[in-house]
Amino acid sequence: MKHVSLRHVLVLAIFVLLPALLLVSCKDEPTAAPDQNSVISGIARDEQGYIVPNAFVEAIDAASARIAADSTDEFGLFSLTNMPADRSALRIRVTQPDFKPFSAPISSVSGSGTNGAVVLMVHQDSACGRLKLTITELANHQPIPGAEVRLKRNGTLVTTVTSDATGIVEFNYLMAGTYSLRIAKTGFKVIERSATIQFCDSTSMDIRMEPTGGEQDSCCHGILTVLPQGGTPPALLVGAIVKLTKGGAVIGQQTVGANGAIFDGLCPGNYAVRISKGDQYKVKELELALGCNETRTIDPVLEANATNDSCCHGSIQFTIVDSTTRAALNGATVKLWKGNTYITSQVTGGDNRGAGVVLFPNRCDGQYQISILRDGYTSREFGFTIGCNENYTHTLGLKERTVDSCRTAILRVRVKDSTYVDAGWLSGVTVTVMSGGMVYATGTTDGEGWFEATALTAPRSYTVTFSKSGFQNKTVQFTYNECKTIQETIRLAP
Repeated sequence: MKHVSLRHVLVLAIFVLLPALLLVSCKDEPTAAPDQNSVISGIARDEQGYIVPNAFVEAIDAASARIAADSTDEFGLFSLTNMPADRSALRIRVTQPDFKPFSAPISSVSGSGTNGAVVLMVHQDSACGRLKLTITELANHQPIPGAEVRLKRNGTLVTTVTSDATGIVEFNYLMAGTYSLRIAKTGFKVIERSATIQFCDSTSMDIRMEPTGGEQDSCCHGILTVLPQGGTPPALLVGAIVKLTKGGAVIGQQTVGANGAIFDGLCPGNYAVRISKGDQYKVKELELALGCNETRTIDPVLEANATNDSCCHGSIQFTIVDSTTRAALNGATVKLWKGNTYITSQVTGGDNRGAGVVLFPNRCDGQYQISILRDGYTSREFGFTIGCNENYTHTLGLKERTVDSCRTAILRVRVKDSTYVDAGWLSGVTVTVMSGGMVYATGTTDGEGWFEATALTAPRSYTVTFSKSGFQNKTVQFTYNECKTIQETIRLAP
């Protein structure tokens, strides 16, 4: 028998075991986890702490190039994804037609609240209307706290709030227009109301809610599906605009998609439906009544106009500049009308169109008007006419408001725990001083609760926010009519 040496056995073992060891090594290698820090989530709120839906949120670099973007949902929430690890040079920019453009370093807003980044928006100067609701029980007039109030203008959600302990809801920054309100509370019937706010009007409404006897209003779950038809043979008119109103108040407005336009959560009553599809079809209006929790589908046919849409491929472009320096002005809100019908609005400098520029594509021939609003400048209106498929361009100047100003105003605040009477000064409170959507100062309170902002401009109003983990955020407005020092004690509730 042939002798096998120990060395041969060891060599054979290595050749047999080595592939198996390599396979085990490959299987045990951990998979890289996704980078959770590549996302910045947050919420947009206004001066009253109310949520701001339908705001366009961007992360931009030093050259104003867009890194990420999102729009706030009906709860005011947004999420910026695929963010770089180094954000030291990045800014967050937020635009919404009712508000002054917001811009600040991302580092100043990231992680400042329980929802992540907190963006505090300031309304346009023209948002000066006020609406106060007092919500009580029908029988005994007792206040109803916690009632949900959904406020819409022209079918678009403005905000959603709940009544306080005394049944009060106040909206202090409303643009002129017609609003619809939907008030709901478990155990009470849903109430729908409308209110018209003129420029800087103050209006009060008493809302009396009737108990249902059950857990919820069981008659406000109706559904209406609108499937507008057009052409030969008739087909669904995707892109048509459907507006639903009740008692003159806009309940909602939708663009028809593959499944039509669907309106849910409808209470019993008489509704009006208005359907439009550019200049290609005649506007269709109809009325209908819905019963308790009724589900209905309608497919009205729109009549084609005698003319086609061959003259609806024009565009309107404006460049807004300072009338003295001719420098382009970003952050100006430009609203577009055709005749007496409001069409849309844009903010200059958005969507990488260039400094001071707004563009309205796919415009039909006809007479138009625009209005321009920008903080620090006199508002302006302008009328014009465009021809068939004309690409209309124009430059308009705004005059800066002339006021005697200074830059030596000082704000000194000391922040304390509201549960303390004499002591309780809070260190590490994040303080942000803003005006016109721009951050003028930011920092944290010292060991004795002090924070100071210098070189502030007057006359000017500033919105100052205070936030600290374990305490409720607080927003306070300070107005300087002249350059002076304002000193204030701020109390934060746990």
